[in-house]
This record gives sequence, C-alpha cells and structure tokens, in this order.
Amino acid sequence: MPMTITAKRLRELREKKQVSQDDVSKFLGVERTTYTSYESGRSRPVRVLNKLAEYYNVSIDYLLGLADLPLPKEVNINTLSDMEKQLIFNFRSLNNKGKEKIIQYVADIIELPTYTEKEKVISA
Repeated sequence: MPMTITAKRLRELREKKQVSQDDVSKFLGVERTTYTSYESGRSRPVRVLNKLAEYYNVSIDYLLGLADLPLPKEVNINTLSDMEKQLIFNFRSLNNKGKEKIIQYVADIIELPTYTEKEKVISA
C-alpha cells in the first residue's frame, strides 16, 4: 500500500520532534498500533486530526497535504518574541529579490546544526 501524504508527514514530523510512536499515541489517547496505522497509511487519523495538529504545531491543511508549509493554523502576534517581530518587520521592507535571498539564506543555515533547535526547524 503506497504511503499517503498524511502518513508521510506524520512520520516526518514525529522524527523531527524526536519522539516515539508510543509518545504520540499516549498524547492522543490511542493504542500505539493505531498510531502506527496512521503513519503507515493503513488508516486515516480523522478523529484525532486536531490533536495531531496541536501536538506538532502545524495546520490540519498541512497534515492533509492541502498546504505545503508546516505552519501553525494561526500565528498570534502576542506569542512572537521581539526578535521574531523584528525579523518580520525587516523582511516586509525588502523587495522580492531581497526576500528570495533571505529565504535561501535561512534554508542554507538551517542545514547547519550549530544554528538550529532540532524540533523547531521547518523545511520548505
């Protein structure tokens, strides 16, 4: 059975977070075998999509393959640090060429373990 995009993303997100299937299944309140079936594509996690999105801090659209970036459903400005707010402000002042350069720079620097917090890295 081919792996669905949802199954693939669940596995990738779990591995990035460096947790076990058992850890996720306990959070969801399901048997580990049930969670394993979600990651293998044998069943769809319809009843636990909200909890999975919360656990991995991504949107349901991302889990279902309807969005390409694993961003949270909503970003509340009050939850951003001053550094993140400054980054957004500066980014918005750039033209498209500058924005593309920053996106590429961030993609390059994320590959260096010295500059990343493993579970927070989002690859485009």
